[in-house]
Amino acid sequence: MGTVLQEAAFSCTVAHGTEAKDGARRSVRRQPSLLSGWIANRILNTDLSENVRRSYIALLNEALGHPNASENVREDSADLLNFRCENNFS
Repeated sequence: MGTVLQEAAFSCTVAHGTEAKDGARRSVRRQPSLLSGWIANRILNTDLSENVRRSYIALLNEALGHPNASENVREDSADLLNFRCENNFS
């Protein structure tokens, strides 16, 4: 019984993780926010393939010039990218 519950919990975690990644992408492309930028940055802190990593770096770059991004969101995205670059977290 414990194994079934553990498998169910793991499945939910994987599903929520996938939803968070897809949601972050959609959110940044539609209406960048501080939260979606932070989520993208947190995703970058995980074990990703190089292609996926580049896509999230590109996503943060998109927020810099997005017409719907507030000045705060642009500044925060720039800060996150600069921090990652300065500390070799690319």
